[in-house]
Amino acid sequence: MIQEAIKRYLMLAPLMIPDIIGDNKPDEIIKRDGYAILTYSLDNQYSFENIVNLLENEMELTVLYNAKSCEVNSLNKHSCLFSQPDGGNMFKVNIVTNQNGFVDTITTTIYTSIEQMASELQDDRRLHLEKYCCWRLMDYGKLLACFS
Repeated sequence: MIQEAIKRYLMLAPLMIPDIIGDNKPDEIIKRDGYAILTYSLDNQYSFENIVNLLENEMELTVLYNAKSCEVNSLNKHSCLFSQPDGGNMFKVNIVTNQNGFVDTITTTIYTSIEQMASELQDDRRLHLEKYCCWRLMDYGKLLACFS
């Protein structure tokens, strides 16, 4: 079942964000029980805002959070976006800026279980809320509503 979900994502992503993924294949695919993690190295470095906007608008993903390090001069930013589980494709995309403040890697986690996806999104949200300064954060109740 996870192999089918991976195959579907590998066909979908290049069509929806061709300027970012294009013909690139993931550098690594790690399969676990009920999910898989795909890591893409991008051909170029992109601004954080550009990648978030592309994922949100072109792939129609929902932003869980945008966060940054609470250190004053840090360029470290994180974002997590996810697909609505009722669409049949269950995945989240995490991006983190490099030391120069640009995105050069995208990590996608694909799920076969709606319960596991909901649980991992809740954990991801909680950890970033505890350790980072979030300037965009989905309300916990709204997150739960996405999975009910």
